[in-house]
Amino acid sequence: MEKAALPLGVIITILTATRGVNWEQGHVFFQQRFWRFGKSTQWYPNNDIADLGLRTLGNAGWNLMPMPRFLNRFLGRHQWAQFGVGVGTAASIPGSFYGGYKLGQYLQE
Repeated sequence: MEKAALPLGVIITILTATRGVNWEQGHVFFQQRFWRFGKSTQWYPNNDIADLGLRTLGNAGWNLMPMPRFLNRFLGRHQWAQFGVGVGTAASIPGSFYGGYKLGQYLQE
């Protein structure tokens, strides 16, 4: 009988280095503080539709990244570090395309 494929979360927790780590979904680009009701960091406190749109973008899958709880909480308290993670993540996307392109060229030679 063929074994079923394991979900990614199960595979991550099986790895020895990550046992005992509490994982959370961290917001990369749009932070929760941007739409938290009554907070001074809320972007659209008087526009419910814009606030709902921002919340929808913020909780979308492309904006979430699994990270250890301690890192997620550290980034939540330090906006400069969260900005660095967002910039680094954004920069890695075109960097990976370029790296893949160059690797493909190298392999074709």
